[in-house]
Amino acid sequence: DPGEPESVFNRINELFDWLPLAAIIEDKIVCLHGGIGSTLSSLEQIEAIQRPLEVIHEVSTPEQQLVVDILWSDPTDNDQELGIQPNFIRDPNGTGNIVKFGPDRVKQFLENNGMSIILRAHE
Repeated sequence: DPGEPESVFNRINELFDWLPLAAIIEDKIVCLHGGIGSTLSSLEQIEAIQRPLEVIHEVSTPEQQLVVDILWSDPTDNDQELGIQPNFIRDPNGTGNIVKFGPDRVKQFLENNGMSIILRAHE
């Protein structure tokens, strides 16, 4: 029963609060669930995130925005859409917390971090 604090459902969700948000493969591939969003610029930012996580969609701190970006941001729909774009699919209320990131952001992130590829798990 999810209403019970000690239920299997709640215990598993608590476990997610401690799992890694990213992995690096052979010092060249950064693996993320979502993406780099509007705030992720260095791998050190991921290392600095305090645990356990507080995964929410109503962002009120820079760290919460970073976590939302890593988990839920998407690339833009095509390579002509640059910078940061609204993500109306994941953010239907238009809060601006969940965004799409353009290829220019990807290129800059990879160059700044000495990486070659961003590998996403989310769609």
